[in-house]
Amino acid sequence: MGDPKAVWDALSAHHEQKVPATRFVSYEALLSIQKRDDESLMALTTRVENALKAIQNACPSGFTLEQLHSDLACMALIKALPAKDYSSFRFRMPCP
Repeated sequence: MGDPKAVWDALSAHHEQKVPATRFVSYEALLSIQKRDDESLMALTTRVENALKAIQNACPSGFTLEQLHSDLACMALIKALPAKDYSSFRFRMPCP
């Protein structure tokens, strides 16, 4: 209890899952962002920055560009599957 960093690290490890599924949802959220009619460019930029932070928080320490490429390839393959036959493999994140 006397070490705030240790407490934060323990909470982070418990509540921020750094697994591919979490990253995939974060990637989908980022790539689904569209400017709203009543939204300023500054607000849009803030939403994109927040989505990027969510991706960074979902990555384990030492996450590499090679791992990102692997994640993106897996995500592309999953999204390419016909929803009719592979609905259990596909996911869709609602637009923020």
